[in-house]
Amino acid sequence: MLKLDKIFKNKCLYKKNGKRSDDIGLISYIYLFILVIFFIFNIFGYFDLIIKFNKLKKNNMLPKSLQITNTKIIIAFITNLIISILQIIFFYNMAKICRGFLGFILLLIISIIINKFIKYITISNSFMKDIEVLLLMNDN
Repeated sequence: MLKLDKIFKNKCLYKKNGKRSDDIGLISYIYLFILVIFFIFNIFGYFDLIIKFNKLKKNNMLPKSLQITNTKIIIAFITNLIISILQIIFFYNMAKICRGFLGFILLLIISIIINKFIKYITISNSFMKDIEVLLLMNDN
């Protein structure tokens, strides 16, 4: 039987006063900072994509082959937003129990699985290819 209780067990050392250290380390702070920065860039990237899509749509400059809609872009945005928030919360909680490296490895494995799943889904409906075409188009 798989025992997950040991994975999430607190590994923090005790301070001289007998209390557990509950501060996260410098490397964990740096990684959390990077996650937050990517989160912010992700938000601005999707807003830019939505604005560009609407501008091209308004000017009738979208190729007929694109099968992308505002709804698909917004669903992808919300999905990425939720995943990013969960990553930040999960890693912070793992770092609080002195399991930052394990949290990083688990996030890495989960991210690989999610990316493989997304690639499997998007190959069939060419959503990512449409996004790439849209980003390469000039919206002037």
